[in-house]
Formats: sequence, structure tokens, C-alpha cells
Amino acid sequence: MGLLALVLLESQGETPARTRQVYATYRDVCTELGTNDISLDRVRDHLKELDLLSVTQYSTRTAGSEGGRKYFWELNTDFEATIEMLDSIDRLDGVFGLVDWFTTHPGVGGVYLLNKHNITALRL
Repeated sequence: MGLLALVLLESQGETPARTRQVYATYRDVCTELGTNDISLDRVRDHLKELDLLSVTQYSTRTAGSEGGRKYFWELNTDFEATIEMLDSIDRLDGVFGLVDWFTTHPGVGGVYLLNKHNITALRL
């Protein structure tokens, strides 16, 4: 689901995205699919595992007065190939249809038309 969230952000041109932004989109995906979500730290761990496989890549920056290291994520694979891979996962059957997003998170709200070839963001 973390990868799907990153794909959605990529389709909107919002990558590289901070872990918190990926996590907010991830939680929206889980809500839409009616699945349980995991913690932000675990999502970051999954994204790091995908980085080891060269599916994603990240850069880190220090946050200055906020302190700590901030991770910025983006896809490291072909967008369409990633969509085809996600489409082949049985657990995600039904995701590639019309998905309504009604959130208060800026930049995530809207309607997304997903299919195995691309994701089209339709802003509301």
C-alpha cells in the first residue's frame, strides 16, 4: 500500500515527497480499501526495503530547527511498469477503478481514475 501511495503522489507530480505525505496518502488508500493501516515508522521501513530493491529511492535532509532527518521519497522504476506490477497483485483487485478521495489533506483531495496503464488525477 505504501508503494501505491507513492504512485499516487508521483501521478500528481508531488514527488519527492516527505514520509509524512506518503503516510497520509497511504492511510487514505487503506481507508478506501477497508484495510488496517500500520504505523508511519513501519511504512518508512517498507519503503526502505523497496529502496534496497531499487523500486523506490530516497534522499535525506536535516530539518534545521525541527531537528532530525527527513526522508524524501520517489519512484525509481518506470511509472507504467510499476502500475502493471500493482495491477498483477490479487489483493489489490478493484483498486484500478474509480477511487473517491475526500480528505482534508492538501493536494490529495479529488477523484483519481486508476487503470493498469496510468493514473489520471481529476481535481475537485
